[in-house]
Amino acid sequence: MSSEKELIQSASEKMRELLAKGDYLELFVSMKTLRQAYGLFYKYLQEKLKTDPSLKDFNNELLEDFFVSSIQYASLRPFDSILFLQTFKKHVVPNLTNLVNYLFHSSSVGEEEENQNKDSSSLEKEMNYYPFATWKLHVDDPGLPTDKPITLVGQEKLLKYLLKLLMWESYSNFHTLVHLRGPLTSLEDVPPSSRYIPVDYRNWRGCANSESSLITFLHNFVFDKINDRVDLVIIDDLSNCYTSKNSYENRPAAAKAGDANKVISSLCSRFYCPVVCCLPLTFSYDSEETLQPPDVNTLDYEQLKYFSYLTTVYKIKDEEYPDKKCDLVINNNFILSVWEDDICNVDFSFLTT
Repeated sequence: MSSEKELIQSASEKMRELLAKGDYLELFVSMKTLRQAYGLFYKYLQEKLKTDPSLKDFNNELLEDFFVSSIQYASLRPFDSILFLQTFKKHVVPNLTNLVNYLFHSSSVGEEEENQNKDSSSLEKEMNYYPFATWKLHVDDPGLPTDKPITLVGQEKLLKYLLKLLMWESYSNFHTLVHLRGPLTSLEDVPPSSRYIPVDYRNWRGCANSESSLITFLHNFVFDKINDRVDLVIIDDLSNCYTSKNSYENRPAAAKAGDANKVISSLCSRFYCPVVCCLPLTFSYDSEETLQPPDVNTLDYEQLKYFSYLTTVYKIKDEEYPDKKCDLVINNNFILSVWEDDICNVDFSFLTT
């Protein structure tokens, strides 16, 4: 019987084979495009709720959650395929066309497309990805993407170990790292240097409550410490970047992380570098939950799914050394073999050398 590791690798390889066939590729493109369309409508919904004067005294986050959950419920009901196609032609296509035209003529997207048309040089292509293990966020990317944040979701110790790998790669290659550090990495005693620019938890908590709060945070704690371009931004807990009083009580951490991501995503274009955020899950490292993919199919992960690279992390026990070694499964298809001791005793001492 094949091991779970072999099954994951086999499925990943088979996926590549399927995408080489025309019919599967057409299906892939169609399904991907529909998800992208949903993301465009979702973003427009957020903007509309935010700017609608009739809603100025209403809790927009709660209204957004109800709106999206209603969509999810309605979409699961039985439907007629002929009526679906008629509705798609009558409502979705014209609305999507109007939305794309609106986005194209808006300053941010218009300028972005203009810049891409002006300069498609090899230098730009080279700088588009951070030179680190891709973790297969895309099939053929040479490194971490810079167009929107990566959000790692998993047990605390697993995420801490991955951050150590990222930080070591950055530091050893003389890259400049900005680290919004907190309880996850517990590096409060590590001093800053020209390559390592830490910001303590009390100073960055709530930095993504609004665009203006992010700008204020950067001016107060980051800009004056940068001697060179920023190559990587790491955030220990994305959900704590959003502490707005506008949010309702008991809002799930993943939903707050999604709210924070709206603002934090601007760091990608501001620094033109990858932004890696963590959403640590607090269950015990020895629990069965650590051996299962985190469930990100709930409503609270909806924003992160469409506006960040939501990346799950879990482990499977090594067949030969089940008590001493494990395989980290990242994004459901990238497998990293690790000794248990290395995960449980993460060493960041390299930052002090």
